[in-house]
Amino acid sequence: MTFYDYRYDTVVTRTVDLGTGKVVATGARHGVQPPFSRAEKAEAAGLLIADPLGAGLKADYQDATGEKLTSPDQLQLSGAVYRAAPGAQPAVRVRVLDRCGEHRCVRLFPKIKNGPWADARSPGSPADSPFRATTPATAGPGPGPPSTSG
Repeated sequence: MTFYDYRYDTVVTRTVDLGTGKVVATGARHGVQPPFSRAEKAEAAGLLIADPLGAGLKADYQDATGEKLTSPDQLQLSGAVYRAAPGAQPAVRVRVLDRCGEHRCVRLFPKIKNGPWADARSPGSPADSPFRATTPATAGPGPGPPSTSG
């Protein structure tokens, strides 16, 4: 079992003996990130919907459905780990995005359920901008400090 511990910005892997139901090994690694869970993508989408940077996503949704976008449940979400690359972000976003990689950030690729992909770029970004709804993921504290032994 692998999960991301937000408190320590660490990937924790636990090996469980299914016969005994006991954890037999635990490892922790910094600087790596597992794929985002469904809950993490929904949390990031909720943050984007509530933020002014989500205006383009909400407009695309309304254009496609005639309804307002109010919840991540209205979307089919894909996402990938986003890591900052020096000089790749517009200057206004550098302060926030430079910490992506140190902290967990997701690049969302939202799709309207039974419909088209939605544009999750920030307003004013050029069409070829690498910035796509990159949201620092926050899911609260993890289960406590990881142990490196079973």
